[in-house]
Amino acid sequence: MPRRKKCGSLYSASLGATAKQLLKGCQEIDSKTEPFSQYNKIRDSPLKISPSREVEDADLCVEQRDLKKWLGNLPDTVVQDVFRLAMQQLESQLMVDKDKKLILTLINIESIKMSDFLFGVHSLLKILRGFAITDLNVSKRLWLILWEYEEILHQGLLKQAISEALPHLAAISTLSLPYLADDGIMNVIRKYLPCLISLDVSHSCVTDRGLRHLMSPCFITSGLMQPNPSVIRSLTSLLDSPENAYSSQIVWNSDGRVGKCLASELEVLKMESCDSVTDSGIRFVLEHYTNLKTLVYHQRRSVLEILLKWLAERADNDKKPQVRLEQLEHAFPYSIAPFSEQLATLTSVCTRLTAINIVTEDFVLPHFVGFSHLNTLTVELEDCIGEGFIIFLQQKGQDLRELYVSCSTDPDSTLSTVQGGHQGQLFNIVTLASGIYCTKVKKLSVSGCGLVSKEAMDSIQLTMKLNSTNWIRTNTQTWFRQLSHLMLMSYEDTMPSMTMHSVLLQHVLSNVPVLQVLNLEGNFGSYITDDYMRHILRQNKFASLRILDISVNDHGGVQGRIPLSLTTVQAFIDLCPNLVELRMSDWNITTEEFGSLTKSMSDNNYNLVLTRKIRA
Repeated sequence: MPRRKKCGSLYSASLGATAKQLLKGCQEIDSKTEPFSQYNKIRDSPLKISPSREVEDADLCVEQRDLKKWLGNLPDTVVQDVFRLAMQQLESQLMVDKDKKLILTLINIESIKMSDFLFGVHSLLKILRGFAITDLNVSKRLWLILWEYEEILHQGLLKQAISEALPHLAAISTLSLPYLADDGIMNVIRKYLPCLISLDVSHSCVTDRGLRHLMSPCFITSGLMQPNPSVIRSLTSLLDSPENAYSSQIVWNSDGRVGKCLASELEVLKMESCDSVTDSGIRFVLEHYTNLKTLVYHQRRSVLEILLKWLAERADNDKKPQVRLEQLEHAFPYSIAPFSEQLATLTSVCTRLTAINIVTEDFVLPHFVGFSHLNTLTVELEDCIGEGFIIFLQQKGQDLRELYVSCSTDPDSTLSTVQGGHQGQLFNIVTLASGIYCTKVKKLSVSGCGLVSKEAMDSIQLTMKLNSTNWIRTNTQTWFRQLSHLMLMSYEDTMPSMTMHSVLLQHVLSNVPVLQVLNLEGNFGSYITDDYMRHILRQNKFASLRILDISVNDHGGVQGRIPLSLTTVQAFIDLCPNLVELRMSDWNITTEEFGSLTKSMSDNNYNLVLTRKIRA
């Protein structure tokens, strides 16, 4: 049976109540504040940082000091959690009738009171001064909403609040400022956040100049940030951290100053939809951000294209640079991927690459074998599944932990170039080849309606093996022993939905002991029946299964296209203790039966969500 819902912990309940009171207090303070009187320009010289949160801050008003003193009864780690929940509560408030509120704000722009649009964020950022916060945990959606109000008001108050708050939060290691970051804020980050290792400035106005700011040394004048001595620290092991735990990331010199280049420390940089960042800026990052592991950037060219062009323009006798990136992306809508000789060069430059997301053709895949640490491949093949795919799996399959394959080419335009190309074998060949060669894979996804070449089918004797039930039964027992996610999706409406050989799927599902997510989308209604699932459940109880989704497509359900009834629903409910979501869009379940099921889940307090889409 599914697990029953549990009461939240006392800690989470206390956090929620504290966050609610904190947000309410900050909003009341902000509503009484004249916003233009509380900000000063950030000085160019090193700013004197509060040495600890117990020191009285003269820049705070009386109410803010009282609120900070109240919050100071909590350890820094708890304050960080309270801040996170307060931001989540604010997001929930602002999402209610968001569009209507934005329109009304625009209509009444001349008569509105500016302080009504501070939302408590401004006071909260000031109150956090001196706390050893390591993660300014604010969702991208909340920053977007606040940015939309900022754009309507044309005042830049939130940017100013952030610029003044960051210098007092020197322990931050993870910072997300989508929509709001600009070159000025990048300069503030460079000066005052020496511990930063992850930065997200997506959808912002950051330019190449802002990226160059991070190359300048970071200097801070401050005393050692100490955790608060609150007696609450002794109440639980969660709060029993060493005295230097909150400041261990900052290396202070004897004169109380720390200086280093932030660009050499940053490990994650996200710049999705940063229109003002050019190819030259990305080149600069690749060359000078020497410790960068993840770089997210989506513009006219991909990071991979920019990197290859940069390498091609270097003189032959130049020493090859070493790029520490662990992920490279050249996905849709970018064009055909690089030439083979370019990939050969790339393998000697990106020696730490672990994940590739790329749009390419089949013949390119064997060249990825040269990436010795590669364990995750996301590939969209624009031609077909061919010998290149099989060769890649034969040589690299044992190292793969995640494999996402998509192939949805138009057969009318490809049949002439793929001799003997077969449609309808995509799920079969990828699943069978992965089972044979990728014995340690944990996540497998196959999507599309693409072709499979005759050479690929012959190389693994696909037809012969599919026709041998005994071969399938014997070999699938050793496949996918670590598989946690299996997704087979056909998403082309203009073609016949894909399906999979019924015997192969049956024995695969019977031998996946740790499967957590099963998503089958395609023409599975021809054989997945109650009897079919009953046979599988006899062999595999799916003790780890959390999400089950079997449908024809995701555009809305039509009752009966997947002939699974209440019998199968009840069987999964009875046998799968970890099941939390059961999606039944195309199942043979009536509206009355679905309503009765959901009521039963509620009456029994089961932690199981039943969902289905109904086509209008």
